[in-house]
Amino acid sequence: MTMREFLLTAIILSIFAMLFEGIIVFRNLKNKLHAYLFLNCITMLVNNTGYLLELLSKTEDGHPVASEDDHGIGTRSVLDFAKKTGSEIRYIAGNDMFKVRMLIG
Repeated sequence: MTMREFLLTAIILSIFAMLFEGIIVFRNLKNKLHAYLFLNCITMLVNNTGYLLELLSKTEDGHPVASEDDHGIGTRSVLDFAKKTGSEIRYIAGNDMFKVRMLIG
């Protein structure tokens, strides 16, 4: 494993770990306004330093999908959660940035 692959893996894991933590916190929030405010506080903006995964393919809904086997487990988990709870999620990639925004329903 090269240093680039290691750093890429670390960045991707940290992004999805933060999303997973957000899901756990949102399940415990009773007030949707609190959830919305909390989400705005933890909206992630990852600045591309040359190691961020290039998102080459997307589904019909515009969600990123992994181009390799055994990858993309985090995005599938987050999408499943969003569908079950009637939430909205948006992935935005471009201009050397990757953004994930979720509004819990």
